[in-house]
Amino acid sequence: MAVKKILLTGASGFLGQYLLRHLMHEHYEVITVGRNASNSICCDLSTTIPELPANDWDIIIHAAGQTPYVDNASHNDEAVRGVNVAITKNLLQALQNSGCHARSFVFISSVAVYGLHQGLLLKESTSLNGTSGYAMGKIEAEQLIQDWCLQNSIPLSVLRLPLVVGEGAKGSLAAMETGLQKGRYFNIGDGKARKSMVLAQDVPAAAVQVAGKQGIFHLTDGHHASFAELSAAMAANLKVARPRSLPFAIAKILAIAGDFTGKILPINSLSLKKITSTLTFDDTLARQTFNWQPGKVLDYYTKN
Repeated sequence: MAVKKILLTGASGFLGQYLLRHLMHEHYEVITVGRNASNSICCDLSTTIPELPANDWDIIIHAAGQTPYVDNASHNDEAVRGVNVAITKNLLQALQNSGCHARSFVFISSVAVYGLHQGLLLKESTSLNGTSGYAMGKIEAEQLIQDWCLQNSIPLSVLRLPLVVGEGAKGSLAAMETGLQKGRYFNIGDGKARKSMVLAQDVPAAAVQVAGKQGIFHLTDGHHASFAELSAAMAANLKVARPRSLPFAIAKILAIAGDFTGKILPINSLSLKKITSTLTFDDTLARQTFNWQPGKVLDYYTKN
């Protein structure tokens, strides 16, 4: 049986490292493109159109991109949008220049494209109303890839991921861990707001399994832990005290103050809304289409 040839972008990033380890473990022939010198083709895709081998790729997995958490970039930073769109444009141009053929294309996207702070088991058909730089970059990238794949008769699978959990995760999870370790993290009210999450270690197998299956798919752990559950599991893993609760009324006062003081306070009205609102996504389509069977995020913290 021939070894599958895979082109992977973003192999040096948080999720990309999980993807690369899995692909190498499964003995695929992997060519990586990225800024790190360890890549097969070392270049900055945001500014360079690389020269790619004219291979017949079994799967192209596009995971490269800048997140809002890199270099203190803001969610509304136009630079984040520009970088992520440029990365995709340059990759597609490089593929076109190489005259390669691909049997499938998998794009790692985000539920940020919906631009929502609350909702219950939202489906992939939800309108794309994201307005942050990161969200708009993902929306534009999805459209660019859809157009290119249509022109070249290549099936496209888009994986829209929620919060990704794993070693090296940044953003809100890292902030929660730091807050717990310093005794500065509080659940707001009863902490019952639930969020969809997915384990980084589960995404790579899904990226291979979904290849060739046209469509857009959510990946979640299916449990959608509450802040109370997540913070308790994380505290147990860190061997620190469970977080205390802060009454919503007090949190609201602090949030309003935070609106006027900027970064002096760790909370504002927008962040308060996010952490007190349930936002979950339906992954039924992935389960039905390619037998998505994820692990639970809470189990990850209790086992590690």
